[in-house]
Amino acid sequence: MNNKKIYQKNVYYTRKNKGLCVRCGKNKAVPNRTECPYCSYKDLAKRRKRYKHNPQKTIIKMQKQRKLWKENNRCPTCGKQKPEDCPTIKCQNCIQNLTTKIIYPLFYPGGSYETFNTRST
Repeated sequence: MNNKKIYQKNVYYTRKNKGLCVRCGKNKAVPNRTECPYCSYKDLAKRRKRYKHNPQKTIIKMQKQRKLWKENNRCPTCGKQKPEDCPTIKCQNCIQNLTTKIIYPLFYPGGSYETFNTRST
């Protein structure tokens, strides 16, 4: 690695450990994230603009990325490494999110997953 990359890596981890935004270094990062809300919003706007300009290219790129993740025993949704003994395609965290945020509201509108789990049978 050259000196510039080493320096950038050091700056990134220094800001991350201090709880600052890794991009601007001025604002506090959102909890469990590495960017402040402003930088995160700018990044989202940039990604939306790029997708709007050429959606097919973006879709093909993500399909390739997900295929590569799947071949390397990673979750195709988030890209995190799965345990070797994991029998499912997705990691447990993504399965839980899929269940609580997407599937459950479709079949039980107006309730929450937590109230569903606490119901007596």
